[in-house]
Order: sequence, then structure tokens, then C-alpha cells
Amino acid sequence: MKRLGFIIMIGIFLFNYLNGIQAQSIQLKPALAVNQKLIRSINENWDETTNQWVKISKTEYAYDANGNNTLINGYNWNNNTARWVDDFRSVYTYDTHGNNTLLINNLWDEASGRLIGYSKDEFTFNAVGNRTLWISYLWNKAIGKWIGSIKKEYNFNNIGDSTSDIGYSWDNVSSQWIGYLKNDYTYDVNGNMILLTGYLLTGNQQDLYNKGEYTYDINWNLTLKINYIWDIISSQWIGLDKREYTYDVNRKNTLDIYYQMEETTGQWVANSRTEYTYDAKGNRTLYIVSYWDLTTGKWSVDVKVEYTYDANGNNTLYNSFLWNKTNGQWSAFNRLTNYYSVPITIFNPEILNVYPNPAIDYVVFEVNKISKSATVEIFDMQGKKVIEKKLNENGQISISNLTRGMYVYWLNNIGTIYTGKLIVY
Repeated sequence: MKRLGFIIMIGIFLFNYLNGIQAQSIQLKPALAVNQKLIRSINENWDETTNQWVKISKTEYAYDANGNNTLINGYNWNNNTARWVDDFRSVYTYDTHGNNTLLINNLWDEASGRLIGYSKDEFTFNAVGNRTLWISYLWNKAIGKWIGSIKKEYNFNNIGDSTSDIGYSWDNVSSQWIGYLKNDYTYDVNGNMILLTGYLLTGNQQDLYNKGEYTYDINWNLTLKINYIWDIISSQWIGLDKREYTYDVNRKNTLDIYYQMEETTGQWVANSRTEYTYDAKGNRTLYIVSYWDLTTGKWSVDVKVEYTYDANGNNTLYNSFLWNKTNGQWSAFNRLTNYYSVPITIFNPEILNVYPNPAIDYVVFEVNKISKSATVEIFDMQGKKVIEKKLNENGQISISNLTRGMYVYWLNNIGTIYTGKLIVY
């Protein structure tokens, strides 16, 4: 439980980060919006002896003027002193485009009685915001230096899909990066990834290692994922596990069933299933995890999580329960309470409309209060600048010289930056 707060923090960060990677192209800045930030989370466990909630950890968040999360402080509850004590600190740095370029994690050191460096991650992005490089370091207390740990290089095609990445580990003997894993990605005509092929690298040689196959429905929802491992003895792919996904009419994932391959029979055997429930606004309100009981041949419920939201749609409470087989009831286990900043209603008259999108010969950037010095830059998905022009009064620019594909635009209007994706037919 020592690092539970740190784990929860990472989970929240990844959830917010991944759900934020969406192109905005029609109306990038809402005229009226409620701006709130998560500022504190408190994690508690249920004590069955005292029948009360017991504090475990606390996480606090800070942001810069652009709304980027710059600092996360984690604390553990000390029962002896009844006080919060330092556990970890994560510091984030961003470039002018809002890309997270540096993350430094510090952990509390009991011996020195202070927070000391634990890990450092450096990120590099191309002009269109694709991450092209990630380098991770670990702090070596003995020599007082950051030591390379893992490096990953990413490659993209002309529409921004990741086509491959190569993982490296730092070799202390030779003091250089040694490639150890390569992943190749294949997509269908709709841009959905349908195949991942992994290779182990040894010098200039690459050997098959793992494979992932992905299937989608007509709405482009992922419905099936199967993972394989390469068997060098039989020279064939051996199934490891698979997941089946079901969705409702709103394209919300309602069911996830996980299977593992039974080696002796070569058959898929059900392992777990997760059922999801949503409210009318599309917020997830409940999920229940069940495990397949080989003895009874039935699903056995195990974990339940309930979500609560405020009037602004902020997730304010996670309640976790464990199934008690003895009394056949749910027992409280854990809860996470989230606190947000005071709501601020923002009025921004500068609305950007980009049309037509998709476009063929021209595109119009329509902005209220446009400046005579406003400029538009368009990049292909490799980060190469293909157009840079000042906007005229009607905001129209020609794209007839661009080949078919996806592009990213940056519009600078007196220091206000708008960005989004543009599709050219």
C-alpha cells in the first residue's frame, strides 16, 4: 500500500492524457465554458474493525497559466502522528505547444529525510505534436548522476499513424544504447491498427517475438484483440490471451471479456469479464469485474467500482467494493475523493471555424477579431512545414498543391494559438 497514491496518480494522469489526444478542428475555443482543475485526491480504505474510513494517501495537483499540470505532490497518512508525510513529487515541463517534454519523479528517502530523485523522462515531439523520442533515466545515489535506463524512438507515416518504434536499453559496460525490441504497426483503410508485430533485436539481427491482431466493427470500435508469442521450436505463433469488447448504441464499451490460452488443450479459457454502466451524459457510473470459476463453471463477481459526478461533470468519488462470498454481499474496500478548483466561467469571443474540412482546393480559417498579422502554418504528419501564409480578410488559403492525406495547422492570432487537423482529399 506504500505506493498506492503514486499508482493512482499515474492512472489518473494517463486517463486524462489519453482521453485528451483528440483533434479539434471546427470550434477550438468555446465561447462559454466552465473551467475547473483537479487539485486534490484523498485515498481511503475501509476498516472493518472500526467500521470507518481510514486515510491512506493524498495527492495534490498544481497547474501553470496554460492549464498544464506542472506539479503533483503525493503524501502518506502517518497513523502515529496523525499527519500527512511526504511520499513522492512529480514535476512536469512543457514546450510552447503544450507538449510534456520533461518529467522528474522524486521519492521520499527515509535515510536522508527528504525527497530525492528517482526517475527522469525526456520527451521529444515533431512539429505536428507526435512524440518521436522518449528517454528514461534512473537516479544513481552512489555516484549522484542520472543513468540511462530505456529509450524509445517512434516513426510515423504521412497521415500521422505510428508505423514502428524501437526500444533501447542502456549498457553500462559499453556506455551506449543497445536496441532490444522493435514493433511494426499495420493499419486498415480506415486508419485502424490491425496488426502489431514485435521483434527481438540482437545486433543487426531481428527475430520474431510477439504479435497482436485487432478487429473492429462497422463503427470502428475495437471488438477483438488477440496476443501471440513466437515459438522458436515449432516456428509458429502461439496464442497467449485475447479480449472481446461489446458496445452500446452510443459506442460506449459495456462488456470486456478476457481469455487465456490453455496450453494443454490449445483452447481459449475465459478468465475475467468487466461490465460497464453509463449515465445519460455518457459518464461511466459503474463497473463490475467477475472471474470464471473453474469449479462451478460460472462467473463469480469479485470487484465493483461506483463513480459519482458533480453538476459540472467532474468525477468526485470512486467507491470500490469487494464481494464477500460468506454473506453474499458487497463490502466497502476503498474510496478516492476528488476535489476541484472553484468553477470559473470563461467567455472567449475568439471562435475558430475551419471549413471545408475535409478540403480539396482551399480552406477557410474564420476567426473573430482577426489580426492583419495572423499567420497559418500547415505541416504534414512527418512534421515538415508545407505552407506558411498570412491570412487575408476572408481567411481563405489555397491548398491545391497538397497531396491527399492528413495535416496539422497552427494559427497564430496576436499570440493566441489554435491548432487542429486538416484532411485534404
